[in-house]
Amino acid sequence: MSGHPGGRGGPDPGAAATVQEFVAQLRLLKVWAGSPSFERLARACGVPRSTLVDALSPRRRQLPRLDVVRPFVLACGADEAALARWESAWRWLQADLDGARAFDGQDLAWSAPTWGLPAQLPLDTSAFVGRDAELAQLDALLAGTAEHTSATAIMVLLGTAGVGKTALAVRWAHRIRDRFQDGQLYVNLRGFDLAEPALAPEEAVRGFLNALGVPPRQIPAGLDARISLYRSLLAERHVLIVLDNAAGAEQVRPLLPGAPGCLVVVTSRNRLSGLVAVEGAHPITLRLLSGAEARLMLARRLGPARVAAERPAVDEIIDRCAGLPLALAVAASGAALHPDLPIAALADRLREDVRGLDMFAGSDSAADLRAVFSSSYHALSPAARRLFRLLSCHPGPDLGVQAAASLAGLPRGRARPLLAEMAGGHVTMEDVPGRYAVHGLLRGYATELADSEETPGGRRDALRRVLDHYVHSAHAADRLLDPYRSTIDLPAPPAGVSPEQPTDGKGALAWFDAEYPVLRRAVEKGGQEGMDRQVWHLGWALTTYQRRHGAWQDQSAVQALALAAARNRADQGWEAYSHLCLGQAATRRGLFMEAATHLRHALGLYAETGDLRGQADTCLASTAALREQGRHEDALHQAQRALTLYQQAGDEAGQAGAFTGIGLAYTAQGRYDDALLYLEQGLVRQRDLGNRDGQASAWHGLGRAHNAMRDHQQAVACLLHALSLHRDLGDHYHEAAALAALGDVYWTVGDRDSAHDAWLESLTVLPGLERKTADRVRAKLVSLGR
Repeated sequence: MSGHPGGRGGPDPGAAATVQEFVAQLRLLKVWAGSPSFERLARACGVPRSTLVDALSPRRRQLPRLDVVRPFVLACGADEAALARWESAWRWLQADLDGARAFDGQDLAWSAPTWGLPAQLPLDTSAFVGRDAELAQLDALLAGTAEHTSATAIMVLLGTAGVGKTALAVRWAHRIRDRFQDGQLYVNLRGFDLAEPALAPEEAVRGFLNALGVPPRQIPAGLDARISLYRSLLAERHVLIVLDNAAGAEQVRPLLPGAPGCLVVVTSRNRLSGLVAVEGAHPITLRLLSGAEARLMLARRLGPARVAAERPAVDEIIDRCAGLPLALAVAASGAALHPDLPIAALADRLREDVRGLDMFAGSDSAADLRAVFSSSYHALSPAARRLFRLLSCHPGPDLGVQAAASLAGLPRGRARPLLAEMAGGHVTMEDVPGRYAVHGLLRGYATELADSEETPGGRRDALRRVLDHYVHSAHAADRLLDPYRSTIDLPAPPAGVSPEQPTDGKGALAWFDAEYPVLRRAVEKGGQEGMDRQVWHLGWALTTYQRRHGAWQDQSAVQALALAAARNRADQGWEAYSHLCLGQAATRRGLFMEAATHLRHALGLYAETGDLRGQADTCLASTAALREQGRHEDALHQAQRALTLYQQAGDEAGQAGAFTGIGLAYTAQGRYDDALLYLEQGLVRQRDLGNRDGQASAWHGLGRAHNAMRDHQQAVACLLHALSLHRDLGDHYHEAAALAALGDVYWTVGDRDSAHDAWLESLTVLPGLERKTADRVRAKLVSLGR
C-alpha cells in the first residue's frame, strides 16, 4: 500500500453528501491503496472480511460503523491527518442522518469538518518569459503584507487584453503555493467573455464551497449565507485565492476572505480603483513585452536555433505583434504547427495583412485577437466606443485630452471622462499622465471598426479636425517661442476644433516636447491624405522648435513634404519658405551644394512675389553656408545685402539679426574691430526689442570675436551670457554650440579640466550636434586622453 492515499491528492471524504457517496469514496480509497484483497485488509485491520465487504457494498443504505471505517482507512495507508478527515466526514453524515444538525444559512454554530485541500490552479505554461520586475514586486508586496496580519492581502494585476495577466497570476501562484498550506482556489469570473455571461458572485462562492468540501445539498441558497459560510471556512486558514478576469469590484468583494491569513490575486482589464481605495488592494499594471522578452518567448516556443537563424523575420514578427504576449503566442503556434516552413513566410503573411489581425483569428475565441479585443470594446459606453474608433484616424503615437476632443468634435469637458473610461478598461494606455495611446494591434482593430461603422467622410473630417487642432496649437506655441519671426495668417479654427493655448514660453516649449512625435506623424499623415494646407502650416510652426533642437534631418523631411504641399497649391510664398528652410537644414548637415540650390530657389521666388523680408531672410541664411565654406567675402556681402533689404522692409528685428550676421562675417575675416562694432550694435538693438533669442546670438558672436582677439576673459564672460540665455530659452542646439566654444577658450588658456567638462557637456546636451562640429569636439576630448 503506497504513500498516504487518503491524504492530499487522494479521495476526498468531505465531497460525500450521502451514505452512497461516502461508501463510494471508501471503495475509491481501496483502489488508491493498490486494490488489496479483502483478506489482506481484514488481517491488517482486524475486522472480519464479511464486515468489510458489507461496509463497501454499492447497495448499502446505512452508514458503516466508525469502528469499521477507522481501521479500514488506516489499513489503506492513510496518515493521521487523512484519518481525521474521514472521521470528521463520517460524523458530519451521521449528524445529518440523526437530524442533530440544523443549518438554515445563517446559523454557523455547527462545527465544520476538516475538508480536503483544494488545488485548483490552472497549468503553468513553460513558455512564460519576462515579468521579472512584476514578480519581484509581487514578492516584495507579499513580504510586506506579512507584517500586517489584521488584513487579507489583495494583489490586482491589471492590463490590456492579451497582455498576460492570467499567465503572470498563475506563474506567481505556483511559485508561492507552498506558503498556503490549506490549498489554492481559482475561478474564471468571465468578466470579458462575450460568449457567456459574467459569473455571478453567488455561483463563484458555490464553486469555492464545493472545492472546500461542503456537500452540494448543504450549500445555502442566498448569497449572504454562502458568503458567511465561505468566510467561516476560511477563518484561521491559509488559502491562496486567484480571481481571474474580474469585470469589477462587485464581482470580487463577495469572494474576499473575512479574516487574515489568505492571499487574493485578482486579474482584470479594468482598473478596479474601488478595490484599491476601499479594500487596500495593491495594483500592478502589466506593460507590453520588450523586444528581448518577446524574442525569448518565441525561442522557448520555437527553439533557440530556429529563432536565431531568422533574426530579421523574428524581429518583424515581434514588431507586428506589438509586444502583446497573446499575439506572440498565436504567431508562434502558427510557426510551431509548420516546422518546415521558414519563419520569414510567417512574417510575409503578417506584412500582407493590412490591419494586422487576420493572422490572429481562429476558432478558439481565447486566442482570437478580434474576439479578445471585442469584449473590451463592447464593455465601453457608446460615446467611448466612437472615440476609440476615431483613434484610428489620429496620426499617433499618443494624444492629449484636447486633441481627443478635436478628433471627435466634442467639447473639451466631454473628452476627458471618455478617455478615462477607455484607460480604465485598458483599451488605451496612459503611460504618461494625460497622454493616451493604443498599441499597433488595437489600432488595427480600431481601423476595422471605423471602416465598418464610420463613413469615409466622417473619418476624413476627424483627421482634418485633429490636424487643424495641431496647426493652431503649434502656431500659438511657436509665437511664444519666437514672437519676432515673420508670422503667417491662419483661418479661424473650424467648428469642433479646440486648440491648446500655452501661456508662456516655458509652457510652449513643454507643449512641443510632449507633442513633437505626434506633429512629425501629423505632417506625414496629412501629406498622405492630401491635406496640403495643414501640412505646410505645420511645417512652418515646427521650424523654431526644430532649429533649437538641431533636428536638421527632421526639418529636411518635414519641409520636403511642405514643399510638395506648396507646389500642389501653387503658392509661391509657401514654396519659397520651404526652400529657405531646406537650405538652412542642408547647411547644418554640411550639404552645401544642396543648400545653395534651395537658397537660390527661395531668393528667386521671394523676388518674384516682392517679399523683401523673405529675400533678406534668405540672404542672411546664405551667410552661414558661405562662412562654413570659407567664402568670407561672399558671406559679408550677403549679410550686408540682408541688412539693406530689412531696412527697406522696415523690419527692426531683422535688422538687429543682420548686424549680428555682419559681425560674424567680419570675425571670420579677422576684422575684429568692425566685428565688435556690429556685434555690439546688434546686441543693443536686440535688447531694445526685448528679443532674448537675438541677444543670445549676439553674445555668442561676441564671445567668438573676443576669443579670436585673445581676450579670453571677456570671451568666457560673453559665452556664459549666451549659454544662460540659450538654456533659459530651451535652445539645446545653440547651448551645445556655446559649450563647445567655451571648451575652446578654456583649452587655449590651459584649463584642461574646464575644457573637458564643457566639451563633454556639449555632446551630452545634444548628441545630434551637426556631425562636423560634433566630430571636432570628440577629437578634442580624445586629445585630452580621458
